[in-house]
Amino acid sequence: MRRRALGAAFVALLAAACASAAPSAPDARDLAGAWRGRLVTTRGHASASMTVKEDGTFTGTIYFDGLDRDFHGAIVAVRPGELRYMGSEGDGTVR
Repeated sequence: MRRRALGAAFVALLAAACASAAPSAPDARDLAGAWRGRLVTTRGHASASMTVKEDGTFTGTIYFDGLDRDFHGAIVAVRPGELRYMGSEGDGTVR
């Protein structure tokens, strides 16, 4: 349950990142850079930061009160307009 909630929260963070990507066939290079946002998890609301490299790999930290949690993974283009992420906090599709 916790993994699913963190995965859903991560989808929201990626969706916010994708909103600034080009509308035609996004790929991981479009998301490269540093990202900050807020997540809603089973532990409550938390700030998060994430760095995406041009090869699609990412690392980040979810900032809980004294219980920060690192995460990592990769983003790949599945088909035009659809990105998929797989990581330590779950996996999912971002459209």
